[in-house]
Amino acid sequence: MKLLTEKYKPANLKEVVGQEKQLKELLKHVKEKTPVIIWGSVGNGKTCSVYALANDIGYEVFEINSSEIRNKENIERIVGNSLKQESLFSKGKIILIDEVDNFSGVKDRGGIQVLAKLISKAKFPVIMTANDPYDKKLNDLKKKCQLIKFDDLKNYDIVNFLSYICSKEGIYAKREVLEDLVKSNRNDLRACINDIQVFVNKKEITLNDLDLLGKRKKEETIFNSLSIVFQEDKGINVLNVFEDVNANLDECFLWIEENIPLEHKGEKLRKAFDYLSRVKVYDGRIKRWQYWRFLVYMNALMTIGINSLKDGNMRFVNYKRSMKPLKIWQANIKNAKKKSIAEKMADKVHTSVKQSIKNFEYYKNFIDKDVSNELELNDDEISWLNNF
Repeated sequence: MKLLTEKYKPANLKEVVGQEKQLKELLKHVKEKTPVIIWGSVGNGKTCSVYALANDIGYEVFEINSSEIRNKENIERIVGNSLKQESLFSKGKIILIDEVDNFSGVKDRGGIQVLAKLISKAKFPVIMTANDPYDKKLNDLKKKCQLIKFDDLKNYDIVNFLSYICSKEGIYAKREVLEDLVKSNRNDLRACINDIQVFVNKKEITLNDLDLLGKRKKEETIFNSLSIVFQEDKGINVLNVFEDVNANLDECFLWIEENIPLEHKGEKLRKAFDYLSRVKVYDGRIKRWQYWRFLVYMNALMTIGINSLKDGNMRFVNYKRSMKPLKIWQANIKNAKKKSIAEKMADKVHTSVKQSIKNFEYYKNFIDKDVSNELELNDDEISWLNNF
């Protein structure tokens, strides 16, 4: 199933939601080959606008994610080469560097300065996207660029676009429902479209569905986080993907473990489970030594480790909740009587409960009526024992 965000991304500037003034300014700078940083909130159309503009003027887009150019050498090699090479079929070309404000850490040191130097000599238009262009580390870059702020999208425009998507997909949704959806996602168009994806097969969205979606916010956040970990090119920034998830690391582990087979096969499947096995090793060390610093390594293996296996293909995957906690609960219910009898036996034979459970197969052969009375077994326990 194709993602709705891909299916309904704008093919030209007329299809871009909002940003009319900004798009005119962006087109002007592209024609003048002036480097530009477009910035604004998540999900307001920065990246898709670049592709729409390129389609309008017959240019191709060479996209580089900031995670691909973590040091000066990579910047000089990847960005430098892209600025020198002519486009295919002698078309024009736009160099798009996504999330340029994600440069951080020792490996990136000096990278911004090199990038600023390269784009100042570029023969092709360079467009960079950012959420926050006022980070001090971008100062050298901003001196060489024009800044264009993409506004937060208006409720009215988002609702109209969502209504269009629903009509195309054969989904019935009242306007008040779509307005509530926009409000709950804080005007993030991409998040709204992802929510509609959940109801594609239902063919109707009601206020009750949105209430259910709200109650399932934890799982929906997990869903988005899993999509990032398994499919998106985020580099080191994927480390923080579970920070806003209303679930602890153990729960996130179970989600990843359950859904790895939906994403990977063969050697990548083996590597993914190898990363998770190392997570359990560190988890065991934390429990034994109480050295909580190992949580950092657990998180890195679950995020950067799994993310390193991505194949670059964005697609919709119906991630599933792990059934392991339910199976453990069912096993506990099933063994509750056995544990109860073993606890009473342990007290009488002066051994641990663990040892009593281990030797239960032997003990049960000696539990007659007199022993049952001595252990003070109730009727349910006696009945369970007779059927064991």
